[in-house]
Amino acid sequence: MTQHVTPRRGRLLGFTAAGAAIALLAGCSAGNDTPEADVTPASSFTMVAPTSGSGETPAELIAADYEAATGVHIDVTAIPADSYDSTVKTQLQGGSGADLIMVTGGKLFPTSVGPLVDAGLLRPLEGDASAALMTPQTEALFTGDDGTVYAQPTGTVVYGLVTNDATVAASTGSFPETFDDLLAGCTATAQNPAFLGLAGTTSSSTSIVVAELAANLVYAVDPEWNQKRADGEVTFSDSDQWHAVFDTLTEMVDANCFQPGAEGAGFPDLVGGLMQGGIQTVALPSLLLAELSRQAGAELPLSVQTLPADSDGKALLIAQPGSGLGINADADPSAQAAAQDFLDWLAEPENSATFAGYEGSIPAADLGDASKIPAAFAAVADQLAAGDYTYLPSSDWTNPEVSAAMGDGLTAILTGQGDTASALAAMDAAWGA
Repeated sequence: MTQHVTPRRGRLLGFTAAGAAIALLAGCSAGNDTPEADVTPASSFTMVAPTSGSGETPAELIAADYEAATGVHIDVTAIPADSYDSTVKTQLQGGSGADLIMVTGGKLFPTSVGPLVDAGLLRPLEGDASAALMTPQTEALFTGDDGTVYAQPTGTVVYGLVTNDATVAASTGSFPETFDDLLAGCTATAQNPAFLGLAGTTSSSTSIVVAELAANLVYAVDPEWNQKRADGEVTFSDSDQWHAVFDTLTEMVDANCFQPGAEGAGFPDLVGGLMQGGIQTVALPSLLLAELSRQAGAELPLSVQTLPADSDGKALLIAQPGSGLGINADADPSAQAAAQDFLDWLAEPENSATFAGYEGSIPAADLGDASKIPAAFAAVADQLAAGDYTYLPSSDWTNPEVSAAMGDGLTAILTGQGDTASALAAMDAAWGA
């Protein structure tokens, strides 16, 4: 399996404000860092997971399945996504953290694996079940410096272009094969569907668009670019590849690739435009594909596509685990043992597939077999099976403000208040903050 980015976690951790705050906890708690022998698993344990506020969470659904299968109860606390990091961090600081924690891979957020491992707040996972779910891309996101596994990935999320196939067929006939084809088809007006929907008021929307271009123009060219930035060998401002990213975004703005009013649009505008035929594609994590498909129904075919590259370039897909599950190092040993039993059960192919279905991701065990990848991902199935993908650039950054500056740079270009140089300077400033 091709590995396009190889982060070295120990070179970066501990240098952000969030990482430093969590690191203070390491001296306050001894924790249960190693597996306890002859511990009887508890008949119940607690789990915390984020929620968008609409219906039961995937964690609650799989917890119900587990109780039905084993009789072990999981008390799931669902915390709103916008306050999840701060709430969970406060709970850990106060010694009231859940036994099992939904985490993100990498090191970007307070509930990412990196800062939690650095602070000694996650217990190493036992056995081989979790390790068997790792790929070269995910291993660096869920392990410590010594290769110890600290969290189990739940499923792989694709960050591609969620596409209304019917709108594309009616607009240009077919999805563009090259970036030149994409530009040629960007004829967005009030009467013609825009190729790419953008929520200019939401940095998570704009940053995903920039990241998908960076996958093609930066990381397909230099897979080690993040490590070079961490080592101080390069900056965003002096990188020809990153200049190409924002220069290309400027071309897309000039060619009307984004919908009219994109700079003032919000996420609901993207969903409405995609489903109603006013937008051809939206850069979204595939976690939202299942929900959009349920809303749209079978009459509106949605698929996931890779952003095209130049004819002489490489289109590199972004895919990575949407989340992972880690065991609280300070939990009671019996609860830790029960949580480990659950993770072993969840790693079984049938249960992994069930949870991935709830989550809207792809089971990690299925990535190597294109025939097992869901039909909505047919256009990217061969890339996934070949391991021809990387993960979000920001997963290896230590300051979330860098990602925010990246997205804001696109918005500034849209509004005429910024350009390539100012966008890259802002990213460098955020990196050094």
